Amino acid sequence: MEDKIISLIDAGVAINCAYPLILCPERKVKLILSFDYGPGDPFKTLKQAVEYCRQNSIPFPEVDEKLLREENNPSDVYIFRGENAPTVMHFPLFNKVNVPGKPPFLLLTCSSFTLTSTQLCMVFTGKARN
Repeated sequence: MEDKIISLIDAGVAINCAYPLILCPERKVKLILSFDYGPGDPFKTLKQAVEYCRQNSIPFPEVDEKLLREENNPSDVYIFRGENAPTVMHFPLFNKVNVPGKPPFLLLTCSSFTLTSTQLCMVFTGKARN
């Protein structure tokens, strides 16, 4: 018998969120709470999920492209509904409701791996308002 190799990978590598894992039809998902707390475009994972579902014929609600243009001043929540698809509630961490005027500054100064204690306090303050 030959050795079998099992390769394990973080669920967030292809899409920095576990959309592919929860969207398999057997799970019968009705609601997805999507939190985008990463640096950069607050809709990146959502856009990637839309594309992934399109390529794999997986039902996903229609996402209005006009809303995704608000990346520098996003709202605090977006709700996407569709026929025979789960409802997706998308929450950008830095948004115009809890940190008005701050998102671009915070996103530029707080990378995922180099947070100082001051930057960490800014992130937690924004998160607490969410």
